Amino acid sequence: MKKIIIIIAAAALLLPSCKGGLMGAFSGADSTSVADSDSLAPRVLTSVFGHIPGIYEAEMRAITEQARAEAGNNADNIRGIMANLADSAYQVAEEKAMSEIVSMQGGIIRCTADEGLPYKVAPEASVLTVLLPKLQNVGGEERVFLQMEFTPDSVASKAYYVLTGSEGKIATGTIALPLTKEPTKVTAVIVAPNAPAKYLEACSEIHFTDQKTYTKLREFVKDRQKIWRATYAKELGIEIEED
Repeated sequence: MKKIIIIIAAAALLLPSCKGGLMGAFSGADSTSVADSDSLAPRVLTSVFGHIPGIYEAEMRAITEQARAEAGNNADNIRGIMANLADSAYQVAEEKAMSEIVSMQGGIIRCTADEGLPYKVAPEASVLTVLLPKLQNVGGEERVFLQMEFTPDSVASKAYYVLTGSEGKIATGTIALPLTKEPTKVTAVIVAPNAPAKYLEACSEIHFTDQKTYTKLREFVKDRQKIWRATYAKELGIEIEED
């Protein structure tokens, strides 16, 4: 627990730092949450990633349209103009995202889990802060720092999860667990996958599962993400390289 407290404190000292760093204070009203009858109760966020993916996608579309207007349909020229516009577009997106970051901090994300896992996870995870993404063709790898509480039934080194919501299963990931049977709080980092904002903003729940199910879901999600990226790139009129 001491180690986790030190990590969080250190992160707080970095909040006003350079472009793309940890920003904001751990407080603020929440425009993306569902109001609770008790004003002192934590706010339930409707999206793991808030509206930040949409903010960055809108700026990406804007500079792409400008680049196409200047370069016609020449893909190489479009990329070059986009690169020149990226810094100023990032600053615009960053400024628009600041209020969203503040509104998310202190809010909670719902957590669920399959039966039979070697741990129990608290039904809610608290958002500590958000690391803004880069501006890129599709998605941006926004990072959301969460505090989760696990109560192990036996020693387990990892927890496996899938992000899900109204658009289905969007992403998978793992969280390292301390090798203990004691109840423990873990600072987890949830990374937004490289996918259009429509799908990222639909992620409303973190669902934990076993390793076998996670492996199957990971391949399923990767296939979905390839289709999303290709469709999005076609809409923008640009080519993207697949991994």
